[in-house]
Amino acid sequence: MRLKIKLGGVVLLFLSDRDMEIHAELLPFLVHDEDEAEEITILVKRDWENVRLPETEPLGEDLICRYYRQNGQRYCVTRGGRAGTIACSVYTCECTRIVCTINEGVLRRPFRQAGTIFRMLPMREIFLAKNILFFHAAQIAVDGKGILFSAPSGTGKTTQAKLWEKYRNAEIICSDRTLVHKTEGAWRTYGYPADGSEPVRSGKVHTLGCIVLLKQGAENQIIKLTAAKALAGLMPQMVLDCWNPEARTKAVELLLQIFADIPVFLFSCTCDESAVKILEEELQRRGVIENGENY
Repeated sequence: MRLKIKLGGVVLLFLSDRDMEIHAELLPFLVHDEDEAEEITILVKRDWENVRLPETEPLGEDLICRYYRQNGQRYCVTRGGRAGTIACSVYTCECTRIVCTINEGVLRRPFRQAGTIFRMLPMREIFLAKNILFFHAAQIAVDGKGILFSAPSGTGKTTQAKLWEKYRNAEIICSDRTLVHKTEGAWRTYGYPADGSEPVRSGKVHTLGCIVLLKQGAENQIIKLTAAKALAGLMPQMVLDCWNPEARTKAVELLLQIFADIPVFLFSCTCDESAVKILEEELQRRGVIENGENY
């Protein structure tokens, strides 16, 4: 099976030794133009008997994967609880070709869903290799601009996005995960197929207008942050392999590039229309968006 998906402006070509089901969450990200060249090729295989797992100690891990380096190769080994190892992805630092082998022998049912493959791949490393930043942020489209609301879980990212949708007719592009990538001289914003507890999956692309760090407050107050304060506030909101010093260094470099072009605000806000009004006035004053009640 041959499948092209575009994430963060980068085309991934999936080549599977069997057909896979394409569920609704992937549809906005499918590439239908076969002439659009891929930058990353991902081979999906099932011949587990030929896999050699790394013998070194893991460099780091997250909730389901462990990461290794051995003999010039990188490994992302996916764990399945009591089932044991369910997949192994092998790749190099450039992430241009990835071989993901699935251990169907320990799965309850045959692997068929194309969307599930993202959980078995080193997506954070893939994005950074292509200079794409992965934000824990909701995104709305306002006046043709992507506005990001970033904050720890439970602070109100989705709430603020919904307020703009209700009172200013803004479009919610994603509720929890946003990709940002500089292409053709401008920072662009993108959604992501796996989008948190209230998923919104849009394939629409916008020019990044600003980033808003949120805090809950009794009243609305907004300030523009310096690069240093923006970095301190946003680094904890990056979807990042924090165990990897190379990843942290590259994320800092890319964030500083964004800060040179794009304003970052700290917004202590309420959960009502007054928060929309205050932020709207500030964005209009700074030329991020134009005047107008509906976008």
